[in-house]
Amino acid sequence: MRPSVTVAVTSALASVGALAFACPASAADPVWTVVNPGTTSDITATGPFSMRSADGFIDVTCQSLITQGSIPSRSSTSAQLGSIFGTGGINCIDTTGQKWNFRIPDSGWMYMSGYDASTGRTSLRISTLLSLAYNSAGSCMLVFRTLAGSYTNDGSTLKILSSPAEVPTKEDGTSACPGFTDGSTITFTDDLKVTPAVTITAS
Repeated sequence: MRPSVTVAVTSALASVGALAFACPASAADPVWTVVNPGTTSDITATGPFSMRSADGFIDVTCQSLITQGSIPSRSSTSAQLGSIFGTGGINCIDTTGQKWNFRIPDSGWMYMSGYDASTGRTSLRISTLLSLAYNSAGSCMLVFRTLAGSYTNDGSTLKILSSPAEVPTKEDGTSACPGFTDGSTITFTDDLKVTPAVTITAS
C-alpha cells in the first residue's frame, strides 16, 4: 500500500512548465539530429533495473522496468528530445524481501545536454512532475524531480543514472521514509532497450 503524503507540486508544475518555452538559440548551440525509424514517434524501453543509495539503506532490484514515450524525428537546436510516460517497475524487491515499485505516473521530459561522437552517447536530463519509489509496506516513499540519464546509439540503450531523492511528509507530519536522509542521491543501474532504435547525433 502506498503511504498517504502531502507533496508540493505547485512549484514543480511551474518549473516544468517553464521548460516548455524554447530559449533563443545562440551561435554555440549544437544542431541535434534525431532519427526515429518508426511509422510514428512512439517508443518503448524495457530492461533490468535497480536503485541503491550509497549507504545501502535503499537497495532494490527489479526484474524489469517498462516505459513508453515519444521521440520524434527532427533536426534543430532545441535540446528537447521527447517525452516518457507510463513508466513502472516489475517484480521489484529489496534485500529484505520487501516489494517496491518505481513509477513515473505523469509525463517526463527528456532534454539532451551533451554528445560524445566517439561513443555515440548523448547525456540526458529527465524532468518529471512526480517520479516515485515506494515499498508495499507503506514505510518508505521517495520522490524524484530531475534524473540524470544517457542514450547510446549502439544498442539503442537508454539509461537512468541517478537523482537526488526527496522525502515527503505524511499527512500526520511524520517522514514518509524514516531513516533516509532527504536529498541523498539514488543511483540507478539499468540498460533499457529502446524500440524502434532511435539515432541521435549533434553537429
